[in-house]
Amino acid sequence: MKIKNNDFLNQESINWLKILNRLQEENINLKMRFSNYIKSGKDGVYLEKLESIHNNLLNKDAMLSILRHEIIDLNEKINKELKKNNHANIRLDKRQKKLREDMKSLEEEFERLKQDLITHTGKSKS
Repeated sequence: MKIKNNDFLNQESINWLKILNRLQEENINLKMRFSNYIKSGKDGVYLEKLESIHNNLLNKDAMLSILRHEIIDLNEKINKELKKNNHANIRLDKRQKKLREDMKSLEEEFERLKQDLITHTGKSKS
C-alpha cells in the first residue's frame, strides 16, 4: 500500500495506540488473574505451563512498550518527512507495513495467551 495521505496514516497510528492501550489493560488483567490463581493455593498439574504463560505476559509488556515507541516515532516521521521528499514516502510505507504486521501478530499472541490462561485456570471472568 502506498502512502496516500497523512490523515490516514495518523489515524492508523492513533488506532494502533488505542489497541496497545487495550492490550496493556488486558495484559494487566491476565497477570492479576494468574496471580490470584496462584494465591488461591490451588496446586496443579499445570504449574509449569502457568509459569510459561506468566513469562509470556511479562514479555508482552516489553513488546507493547517497543511497539508504542515505534508507532509514535513513525507518526512523527510521517508528519515531518513526507513534506520533504518522495524517498521518505517509500521508507515510511515499508515501516508502516511492518508495524501493521507486528500489530496483527501481537493481537493474535494476546488472544492465544488469554485462551491458554483461561484453559489452565478455569472459566473466564470477563
